[in-house]
Amino acid sequence: MPAEIRVGLQSTLDPEFLVESFATTMRRLRSLYPKTVFRTTLYSAAELADVVENRKVDIFFADGALFSLLSLEHGAQQLASRVSPYAEDPTKAASFTIVVPMESTIRTLADLRGKRIAAEDRSDFSTWQLFEGLMTKEKLADEDWDRNAVFTKFAFPDPILLAQEGRADAAVIKACTYEKMIGTRAIEPGAFRVVNLQPAVAGFPCRRSAPLFPDVVMGIAKGVDAKTTSALAVAVLTAPKSRGGYYWRIASDFSSVRDLYRTLGIGPYRYLKTTTFEALWNTYKTPILAVLATILLLALHSLVSNIQVERRTRALRLALAEKDKAAREARLARERLAEMERAGVVAGLSSMFAHEVRQPLATLCAYADGLRLGFSSLLSRLTQTPNPQAGASARRSRPAGTRISEADLKHSLEAMAAAADHLSDSAERVSAIVERVRGYAKSRAHPHVPMPAADIVDKALATFSQSSLSEGIQIVRTSERNAADTIVAVEPLEMELAVVNLLRNAAAAMREAQSTERKIDISIRRSAPPANTPSVTNESVEIVVRDTGDGIHPVDEAVFMRLAQPMKSSKAEGLGLGLSIVKRIMEAHGGSLRFERSDRPGLTAVLKLPAAGFSSDARSGELQNDSKSQTHG
Repeated sequence: MPAEIRVGLQSTLDPEFLVESFATTMRRLRSLYPKTVFRTTLYSAAELADVVENRKVDIFFADGALFSLLSLEHGAQQLASRVSPYAEDPTKAASFTIVVPMESTIRTLADLRGKRIAAEDRSDFSTWQLFEGLMTKEKLADEDWDRNAVFTKFAFPDPILLAQEGRADAAVIKACTYEKMIGTRAIEPGAFRVVNLQPAVAGFPCRRSAPLFPDVVMGIAKGVDAKTTSALAVAVLTAPKSRGGYYWRIASDFSSVRDLYRTLGIGPYRYLKTTTFEALWNTYKTPILAVLATILLLALHSLVSNIQVERRTRALRLALAEKDKAAREARLARERLAEMERAGVVAGLSSMFAHEVRQPLATLCAYADGLRLGFSSLLSRLTQTPNPQAGASARRSRPAGTRISEADLKHSLEAMAAAADHLSDSAERVSAIVERVRGYAKSRAHPHVPMPAADIVDKALATFSQSSLSEGIQIVRTSERNAADTIVAVEPLEMELAVVNLLRNAAAAMREAQSTERKIDISIRRSAPPANTPSVTNESVEIVVRDTGDGIHPVDEAVFMRLAQPMKSSKAEGLGLGLSIVKRIMEAHGGSLRFERSDRPGLTAVLKLPAAGFSSDARSGELQNDSKSQTHG
C-alpha cells in the first residue's frame, strides 16, 4: 500500500451515511493498513468532479448519480456500493417516499406543484434529485413548480416533522425512513399517507414513491495501481455489517441513473436542455454534416452560375435601370399634367357657370325687388284710415267670398315682405359667390377690410345652420376674449367660405359615426409671436374647428398626410378641391391652414390669420363661452 491515500468525500451525503458507513469503513482501512495515512477532504459535487479528473484523490465516496457521472466522464471505477439492511440488491437500494398528513387534500404528483415541499438538500441524489427526475418525467416540473420548497440541510426538525407541524404541505424523505420513524414511535402509524405509492418488490419491503436506484458508491480514480485497488476492494467487501446493518457489495447496473440523467438533462446529457451549438452537434452530428456538404456543393455551383449570369446580364440591368428612371419621370410628368388639367377645367367651369347663371340671378333679384315694392305699397294703403264719406253701397259692392279682415291681410303681407327680403338677400349672396368664382378664374385681387375674428365665425355658423349637414350636429363655441375681439384684415366672403368649408367637412366626417354624440368644437385663440420678435404686428389669431370623427378610430395616417392637397373626394358630389381652396384663401390672406391629430378620434383644423389690432376691452388669459352648445336640425 502507498504511504498516503487521498480520500474525497461528497459534502452533501447525509449524516446517517457518515456515521453508519463512512466512519466504520475508514476505521477498518486504518486498522488493516496502519502504515498508510488516509487523508480525507470534503468536496462539493463540482469540486469532487474536478479532483477526480485531475487525479488529486485516490478513492472517493459519492452518491450513485455523481459516481455515474464521474465514471462516464472521468473514467472512475467502482470499488463497492452500499446496501441498506432493508435491501438485498445493491442496484436497487435507494429511493424516496413522499408523505403528506392524512387529512391533506394532496392526492397526486400534480397536486404538489407550488406547494411547500420539505426535503433535506436540493443536491441529495437519493431524495430530491430522484424526486425532481420523477416530476420531470411526468411533465409536471414547469418553471416554478418548486418555488416554495423548504430544505433543512440535515438540521432539526427534519422534513417529516415539518409536515407534521403544518410548516410544510409534504415531505420528501429517503425510502424506509418512514418505517423507521414509526418503529421508534416518532410518528403515529396513521398520521401520514404516501403519495404515488409504488408496488412492492421482492428484497425491498419499504413503501416508496419512485423506482429503486443504487445507493452511495465507493469509487477509485483512474490511474490508481491495480495492487492498491485490489487490496482496498477486498478490505471493503469483506467488512462485517455496521451496527445499523449496512454493508458493501458490487452494483452491476447503473442504467437507471443514466436514464435519470437523460430525463433531467444533466451530466453527460446536459446538452438535451440547451440550444447551444455543442448540444445540436451531439444530437444531430450526422445530418448536420450531410446538410453542410450539400450546402457547400450548392454554394460552389451557385458561385459559378452567378459569375456567368453576371457577365451576361450586366448590360440588361443597366437597361432596366434606365427604363425604370424614364418610367418614374414619365409618371411624375403625367401627375403634374393631370393637376394642371384639373386646375384648367375648374377655371373653365367657373367662368362658364358665372356666365350662364348671372343673368337669371339678376332677373330673380329684379323680380324680388318688384315684389317687395308692390307688397310694401299695398301694405301702406291697407293701413291708411278708411274714408268715412264712402257710401255703404261702395262697401257692400265687394264680393262676399273675397272679404278679409285688415289684421289678417296685414299679417300676411308682412310675412310675404319678409320672405321677399330673404329671397333678395339669398339671390345677392349667390350672385356675389358667382362673381367671386369668376374672380378666381381671372385671378382678380379683392380688397381686404378690417373686422373682428368673432364676426367671421358668426357669419360662418349662420350659413352652416342653413345646410342639411348641420342636422343633429352639436356646436360648442368657445374663445379667448382678447382673441374674439381681434381685428383681422380679410375679404369677408372668402373667409366665411373657408370656415364654412371646414364645418361642412367636419359634419361629413361624422355622418357615419356610430356614437350618438356628434359634436363640433369651434374656438378662437391667440397665437404667440415667434421668439425674439417683440412687435405687436406679429400677433396672430387662430380659428380652430375640431370634430369627433367616427367616434372610434383616429384619422388614418395616409389620409392625414394628403390633407390640403388635391385628391379624390370621399363624397359622391365632391371634386376633392375643398381643402385646397381653403388653403389658397388662407395663403392669400397671409395666413395658413394646418391640421392637428391626437390618439382620440376626430381631427382638428386650424386657420391662422395675422392680427391687425386688438380691441380696447380685450382681457388676456380668460376663456368664455360665446354661445351655448346647440344642436341643429
